[in-house]
Amino acid sequence: MALRSKTKRPKMAYEVMDIFKMKIENGTYDVVVDKGTLDAVFPEDTAENTQKVHFLFEEIIRILKDNGVYLCISLLQEHILTNVLNFFNAKKFDIDLYEVLIKGSKMFPFLLQIRRAKNPEANEITLHLRGKEPQKLKVADCIRSIKEVQTQNIFVQNSRKLRQGQRFSIDIWDQKSKLNVPKYTLHVVDSTVAKTLEKVHFLSR
Repeated sequence: MALRSKTKRPKMAYEVMDIFKMKIENGTYDVVVDKGTLDAVFPEDTAENTQKVHFLFEEIIRILKDNGVYLCISLLQEHILTNVLNFFNAKKFDIDLYEVLIKGSKMFPFLLQIRRAKNPEANEITLHLRGKEPQKLKVADCIRSIKEVQTQNIFVQNSRKLRQGQRFSIDIWDQKSKLNVPKYTLHVVDSTVAKTLEKVHFLSR
């Protein structure tokens, strides 16, 4: 990477270090860019991983200037999204989340822009979805909205891959139910056979 940038970006410096042991002075950077690092170091929702990631967040805040920005590209698994929102919201940071569309990609990442709020008593979480007006949301509402978008993206991606005669199913669960079975199962079938298409049933547990 350093060799590739030597002529195009001669002033760019490259350093290798442990992100959990960063030897960087306080308030050094205007921007910290994270492309997939958070996803890599927080694969599972465990107490140990959560503690490490919260320490990482503290380090990012430490090395940023007061008006600095943390840019994070993530697939936003639910435990990652929950921790990012709760941590930075409690620290009085503004959080903007942008849905990202990458043509031809099977991934559906989000771009997070996190910065210290100008008014700490009125910090905001803003969700920017494609084709919609930005929404000011509370933590729980933002998590729910993003989960809905992620489910929709997976559904659309799978339906586009279907060929004639193929099908896929989606289980819809009731979180309040104690039964270990889905409340609904949605079957999507690609077929030109009239009898198959006529077999439409609406069943619930």
